[in-house]
Amino acid sequence: MIGAVRTVRSAALAGAMAAVVLACSSGQDGSSTEGAPPPAGRACTMIGCQDGLVVRVQPAEAWPHGEYRFDIQHDGANVVCTGILPLPSCDRRALLCDAPEPTIVESGCALDPAAHAFGDIVFPSTPADVTVAVSHSGRMIGSGHWNPTYQTSQPNGPRCEPVCTSAAVELVLAFE
Repeated sequence: MIGAVRTVRSAALAGAMAAVVLACSSGQDGSSTEGAPPPAGRACTMIGCQDGLVVRVQPAEAWPHGEYRFDIQHDGANVVCTGILPLPSCDRRALLCDAPEPTIVESGCALDPAAHAFGDIVFPSTPADVTVAVSHSGRMIGSGHWNPTYQTSQPNGPRCEPVCTSAAVELVLAFE
């Protein structure tokens, strides 16, 4: 399983990604067609999308080994995730979180330990207020606060499901 990627609480993320539905196509007059039946003879593609917020974690360099702590606040909820790098074997999680949301990507468990990393922080919901602080071995390496602006998308066109609401923000980490 080279380059394996997994997430903490992956069942919650898998449920959020299962929103692919067959339905229908576009209105020719530019009017809103959300929820309307497709025109006769038109078919929708099966492109999926995912609701929620993604905090794209951008490390300035490779993730050093050691202890990590993610302090996450979203809409009044507080979540703490702690773990270590290098990652344990691919059948175990490196991060333990005290709540199911959000999930944090763990990457590289089948690779050389130098390639092990944590990654994006994924919320299957659409929080209005988010703060994330990340520390490595007790030292703050990055933090951010966002009030995301969400976009609605229909990747298969008007009158086609799914309809998703999502946003992405960036958190840069500096280890030195």
